[in-house]
Amino acid sequence: MVSKQKDCIGNVLSERPDLNREDGLRLVGFRPVDRAESLTTGAHFLQRGKAATTENDEGWMTSVTYSPSLGHSIGPR
Repeated sequence: MVSKQKDCIGNVLSERPDLNREDGLRLVGFRPVDRAESLTTGAHFLQRGKAATTENDEGWMTSVTYSPSLGHSIGPR
């Protein structure tokens, strides 16, 4: 989230073509299916029932934290 109206650190980098590709990496939020379960930073996302292989890898958890207001772990990937 970089303002196009003001100059800031990262403004030039945000305009690089590879950072704006339709098929590029995206930062999205997540929460556990079982909210009582703890999440682990660096764990990989797989569809249920899929084998843990590189071909089935759908990304990874870049960081995880506990949200006291939600009562469970949250994070971006």
